[in-house]
Amino acid sequence: MTLMIMLPLLLCFGFLVMFFGQVALVGGLQPSLLVSEDKQKLPAGNQTVTASSSWFADVPALSPIEVFQLSVTYNADPNPNKVNLGAGVYRTEEGKPWILPVVKEAVKLLSADPAVNFEYVPMLGLEAFTTAATRLLLGADSPALRDGRAFGVQGIAGTGSLRIAADFLATVVPNLTKVAYISRPGWDNHRLLFTRAGFTEIREYRYWHAAECALDIAGMLEDLGGAPERSAVIFHACAHNPTVSSVASAFSTSCSPEATER
Repeated sequence: MTLMIMLPLLLCFGFLVMFFGQVALVGGLQPSLLVSEDKQKLPAGNQTVTASSSWFADVPALSPIEVFQLSVTYNADPNPNKVNLGAGVYRTEEGKPWILPVVKEAVKLLSADPAVNFEYVPMLGLEAFTTAATRLLLGADSPALRDGRAFGVQGIAGTGSLRIAADFLATVVPNLTKVAYISRPGWDNHRLLFTRAGFTEIREYRYWHAAECALDIAGMLEDLGGAPERSAVIFHACAHNPTVSSVASAFSTSCSPEATER
């Protein structure tokens, strides 16, 4: 029995593995995984399998994302006084990752808890986690929570969660305009996420007033005021990337309800 994988992707234990070549799984008690870049005959037990040239040979290389390329450049820089201001993470005085004490304590509690067995979680994630996170985000007295109009879905960090939201909006929600708004400046990966999900137009709304080093509330409201109905708008709830500002507090202190109606 021979099983040919036409698209050489393997999803195993949460990791996606791509083999740059033709992949063949040859039957038997101990199947062989054959990968080759050149056209040649590869023996597999008492059978012979032909492997073609790589299917990925003509895939163009994309430009690196600036913030990740900055980290690569930083690591390669021999200057002992270098400082990495790219990724928004906590660091020690030596530039090493600093793990918050509360995170370390949480890891200890989870490791010692016999009820934590690393079983598969439900489709929407660990309910205790998503419920607590949603309540923390919206507030325990939120009308949306009280009326059953809000719930959480667990994802892999911010990017993975946003991709779930983009896919859901683009493929499930009816009559969506397929227009998404991202902040300027912002995390440009958001543009790619929503484009790949199926949104046909990505627009920017003003977020930061560089001359005043402050939120551009007037520009933001003007840009979003002209957004088509049923558009998707990506807000950073807090610690906006890259300005580290909070739009929520600015709205609550400087905007009338009429200004933020839409």
